[in-house]
Amino acid sequence: MAKVKRMADQAAEALADAVAEARSHAAPCPTCGSAFVDTWSSTDPPLAFGDRWHCAICGLAHVIEDPARCKAEVKAMSAVAALDAAAAPEQAERHRQMLERGVKVGFLKEFVASIPEEERYTMTTAQTVVRLIRPQTEATRCRYVELPEMSASVGRAKAMCSHTWGAPFAHAVAAVALVFDDDDCVWFDTFAVRQWPGNGADVDFEPIVQGTDAFVLVGLHMDEIMKLPAPVSGVEGGMEAGLEAMQSMGIEDMLGGDEDGVAPGATVSPGAHCCPVGCRRAAEASCLGRPSWHR
Repeated sequence: MAKVKRMADQAAEALADAVAEARSHAAPCPTCGSAFVDTWSSTDPPLAFGDRWHCAICGLAHVIEDPARCKAEVKAMSAVAALDAAAAPEQAERHRQMLERGVKVGFLKEFVASIPEEERYTMTTAQTVVRLIRPQTEATRCRYVELPEMSASVGRAKAMCSHTWGAPFAHAVAAVALVFDDDDCVWFDTFAVRQWPGNGADVDFEPIVQGTDAFVLVGLHMDEIMKLPAPVSGVEGGMEAGLEAMQSMGIEDMLGGDEDGVAPGATVSPGAHCCPVGCRRAAEASCLGRPSWHR
């Protein structure tokens, strides 16, 4: 155990040096002004992670040409992977750590409330990561849940939330808040995954699905999905019955809304819906202590 800690500490120091070097070469994108970059693999042309860097917002519309900056980013990416390998050399330990990165629903609601009102219900998850998550983790390239101020809002996840990064972030939070209490912890990739290149240790989601009690799927309304039979949807009468019940509650219960029962700028349908899709305990009399489809 002492050896693992020593190696992790050394890897953390190496990452700190690599991050400092990468930040020294950072420059704002001439189009959007963001200084954050990403790298993706590609088969056309054949490229591996780290072969090509581009603006995190503009994508391939702005490819990074500075060789010194690219070299520094590759070094930081490798340091991230080395730290994760040192901190959890065994797969079982890595899976245990992943499950401990759930965030309290109460924190999620406070996080959404902190977003300026004019974009609170329209900011996508992708925008949330680039504009809010990355700036706050830039100094160390840590996971958001690893920030010192997050210690009281993190715990073992009882459910995993799957959501679309191109959809409003507030919708995903509304869905989660509909079926869980404020003190319940949910695995939310926005906060649990290190939102920096080199985060390969975080993107194997199977242990999260297997290790939690429920799987919450948030997505746009689709008639084909809503008409799925109960064995698939987990709802007696199909998902339409579940959505109707959720609509009757109004998502203002989670995010605060007007007197008509709809959060400003948000939609109840086709905005967001959530579990029972994929809930591994939907066939039981109760799920996470809640009857039928959670309520």
